[in-house]
Amino acid sequence: MLRPRLTSVRVRTTLAATAAAAICFGSGALWLRHELYDNRFQASTAQTAIGAWALADADASGIGRPPADGSTRWLAIDGDNHVRATESTDRRRAAGLTGHGDLPAKVDPARLRAGRRHLASGISQVTVRLDGRPATFVAADVPAGTRTFVAADVRAGARTGVTYFVLVSPAEAEAAVDAVDPVLATGLPVAVLLVAAVAWFTAGRALKPVAALVEAVSDGLAAITSAELDLRVPVPDTGDEIEALALTANATLNRLEEAAVRQRRFITDAAHELRSPLAGLRNTVEVARAGALAADRPAALDVVLASARRLQDLTEDLLLLARLERPGTRPEHHVDLAAIAEEQVAERRYGGGGRVAFTAVVTGPAVVTGDQLQLERLVRNLLDNADRHARAAVTITVSAGGAEVVTEVVDDGAGIAAADRERAFEPFTRLDEARARDGGGSGLGLAIVQDIAARHGGRIQVDNAPGARFTLRFPAAAT
Repeated sequence: MLRPRLTSVRVRTTLAATAAAAICFGSGALWLRHELYDNRFQASTAQTAIGAWALADADASGIGRPPADGSTRWLAIDGDNHVRATESTDRRRAAGLTGHGDLPAKVDPARLRAGRRHLASGISQVTVRLDGRPATFVAADVPAGTRTFVAADVRAGARTGVTYFVLVSPAEAEAAVDAVDPVLATGLPVAVLLVAAVAWFTAGRALKPVAALVEAVSDGLAAITSAELDLRVPVPDTGDEIEALALTANATLNRLEEAAVRQRRFITDAAHELRSPLAGLRNTVEVARAGALAADRPAALDVVLASARRLQDLTEDLLLLARLERPGTRPEHHVDLAAIAEEQVAERRYGGGGRVAFTAVVTGPAVVTGDQLQLERLVRNLLDNADRHARAAVTITVSAGGAEVVTEVVDDGAGIAAADRERAFEPFTRLDEARARDGGGSGLGLAIVQDIAARHGGRIQVDNAPGARFTLRFPAAAT
């Protein structure tokens, strides 16, 4: 049974889902915390602005300042950036003291003046650093000459406007954030762990058929031998990609079995074909060695030569089939099939001694793209096959029309039965007696024709008219 490893799909899927959940939930928690703090701080700013205006109105009307609680920090600055009053001077005056009080935490009044900005809500606000941290003040203006403050550094009779700056306390915003921090600190890990658990469970359920398939494939492939090629992977009835994968694996095993069967049959047939000429050679040599052929030595040598030629032809055909089965690119030359057909027919017509009359019918150049030697071999094999089975005549017709080049080879023999037309292209295939291979062929001619045609992007079919008619269709070469 396969167990999850650190590099397994289940572990990696769970880790990826957990990391994504941690990033999403963490970002959401930070955003929520920021929004909560910002909204609550804006509410505090609005409340502080109301207090600032009340403080300014009270001072401008001469009624006096409203009582300040322990958290209120404020200061008043005139138009020349002189401090007119602070929270501490206000308290001193309440105790009967006069003089200039200290600015809280040494805030530069000039920076307060320079940093003022008016918000859309009508609140004038400024942010400076106070005690090493950003601090926000809201401002309320008092018209010039409404009241004279007692301050040591203010010129007598100065009639300049006064601005009150009141510190916005972040206490309520921090309290609101502090209230949700424990919830986030507890809920965030729980949510991430929950996502991890769900991802682990879901990935396990989804990958369970895959694990079973992998285990079955491993066991099945280990059990497959040359004697047992019919074993297959179990196909789960899930209707998803797992079922498609199992079907693909079985299709691959089917092709491997078919290839192995064809290979064994090919080796058996090749050995059978090689055995006949080898036996003839051996018998002739043994008889000649015994001296029985002394009077007829030329005839014996003719038998040996014929057997040797047959062996040579068979060996060359086997080597050609092996080369054609290897993947590779074919030469991209322009080849005229009409010229090849005329040349092949001319050789047979004027060679003399033939029992069959060959005729070539061409309507002009028929150019395809491919290998000259292979296409010559294709035409030769078709004509040789027709020659062996024709009674008196063989006709080859080559025509080019549109995007195709069509080649037809027709003989006037007995034809091929419909049930045997597919088998005719298999190596060493034995058909009925009417088209049995005679001693002049290797039994691989039509198999070579089919492989060459497929390699050049063509297709071949056979029917009767009334003898055998082989029709080849190739893509025409681009001009």
